[in-house]
Amino acid sequence: MTYKLFNTSSLGPKVQDVVIVEITRSSSSSIISGNVCIFDTLRSTGDHTLSLNTGTGEITLDPFKHYYIQASIDITRGSTISSFNFAWVDGAGSVISNADGGFDQNWDFHSSTGTLNVPNATMTAMYVTRTPTAQISLKAISAAAGSSFDGNLSVIIYEVTP
Repeated sequence: MTYKLFNTSSLGPKVQDVVIVEITRSSSSSIISGNVCIFDTLRSTGDHTLSLNTGTGEITLDPFKHYYIQASIDITRGSTISSFNFAWVDGAGSVISNADGGFDQNWDFHSSTGTLNVPNATMTAMYVTRTPTAQISLKAISAAAGSSFDGNLSVIIYEVTP
């Protein structure tokens, strides 16, 4: 199924095709700061042009499409006093800046109360662009030793045909 996006502009209304893609992990795993998230499952509502490398976690985007990408990051912290940060990176491993449509997920420790190994609220990292970089990955910029992804790590991608 392909969805339709009704876009209004100064040139008049235009209907755009939208395919929704979900990328997930099928199991929980450890988090190591500096490593990218590896996804192993892809499903979609229709034909799409992006691809997923299940060995490297790299997502290849079509340069002729527009994208709205949201990663839902669900982790269990290895320490009650740990912070964590995830961001979208390009094929060279550089963080995609806000100016280029990348919005990282950042959770800063701010209180010593809490319980060890208790899941946190799900956080999101975004990438919104009309001129996508060729390859992107979701990277753990920082996370405490002993932290792990819970089974609910997922990415929702809206691939829009302009």
